[in-house]
Amino acid sequence: RRVRLIQARTERAIRDLERRSVDAVVLDPPRQGCGPTVIDAVFARLAPPRAVYVSCHPAALAGELPAIVAAGYRVRSVQPVDMFPHTYHVENVVRLVKR
Repeated sequence: RRVRLIQARTERAIRDLERRSVDAVVLDPPRQGCGPTVIDAVFARLAPPRAVYVSCHPAALAGELPAIVAAGYRVRSVQPVDMFPHTYHVENVVRLVKR
């Protein structure tokens, strides 16, 4: 009862969640990352106290983190995860907290 899993496009899920209090968000976007409207919706409008961002493209993550930090978040940790050994693909799990 304390966890609600939502499997939906982020743009649709945000509209439903904006009317509620959210404790945490887990984002696992496609390789190109989240678009600016999604970053704004999650981190500026929804503004959960905690977030986990799973990125499979370090360059996309590096491009999005400045906007997330500007929305008032601090990076608590970054953990690379080698899900595909012997390839150059590395997942990065970023824990964020609202300042």
